Amino acid sequence: MEVQLRKHSNICHQRSALKKPKKSVSNISFGKKKSLFVRILLCLFSSDIRNATVGTLSQRITNQLMGLKGLTKSLYDIRTYLDKLLANKLPLNHQILSHIQDMFNLLPDVTQQDLIKSIYVKTNDEMLLVYLSSLIRSIIALHNLIMNKIQNSDAEKADNVTTATTTTTANNEKKAEKGSGDKSPSNGN
Repeated sequence: MEVQLRKHSNICHQRSALKKPKKSVSNISFGKKKSLFVRILLCLFSSDIRNATVGTLSQRITNQLMGLKGLTKSLYDIRTYLDKLLANKLPLNHQILSHIQDMFNLLPDVTQQDLIKSIYVKTNDEMLLVYLSSLIRSIIALHNLIMNKIQNSDAEKADNVTTATTTTTANNEKKAEKGSGDKSPSNGN
């Protein structure tokens, strides 16, 4: 187990050497095992904390690809360990075998029809939610567009009415001025 921790610590150290973090928290003075455990935890979770707000699709896919590569390497390491164990190159360690057995026991049985059906149902439900939310967003956008068009037409009508009223008032005033200026006062003669 200690060999695996050292190997993981070396991998983590190589990753951190590439990233060159600004601050190192590994200077905490614990025992060797605790310090190693803290370094591994910091290495594992530092990228998750840093990239919590990253949301672009390409970065998420890159992160998933890196995770799958790490999983592949871990599974390869387990296979190598089991091959060496079968060849009697390593002594039997019941604790490691127990962890490997627990790992495989926690995997779902994907050959059961009930599980396959429930996965399909869950996927369909999630896709339905995505479809409905997209549809609702489209309807709201169309509603806002129609309301904006109505408000703009009402504003144009109000401007036209105001302009027409102002023009009519100005014409009436001009006519009133012309009408009073053209009439001559009559004396009765």
